[in-house]
Amino acid sequence: MAGLMKDFFDRIYYDALDRVNGRPYAALIAAGTDGAGAARQLQRIATGLRLKEVAPPTIVRNGAQTPEAIRAPKSVPPSDLALARDVGTSLAAGVGAGIVWRE
Repeated sequence: MAGLMKDFFDRIYYDALDRVNGRPYAALIAAGTDGAGAARQLQRIATGLRLKEVAPPTIVRNGAQTPEAIRAPKSVPPSDLALARDVGTSLAAGVGAGIVWRE
């Protein structure tokens, strides 16, 4: 997980604890060639915050392995953006409709 994202969770964790219980979440992860580790870290944090994963993480692999490629600007392919948009739209519709996700 990127350092800035980890820093964000470190800063909000205790203030958010008990305020977001049961809320749904989904994730889009950009990675070089794997992304599974970032997904696991995010799932552990979300479990601690008692969030409910409503879709498996979408992992977009860009293949960047060299320092230059890692630092270079990247883009998310349209098909992955469409998937993220669909998941986000469904999530928003469910929240708007008052759907409560259960384990």
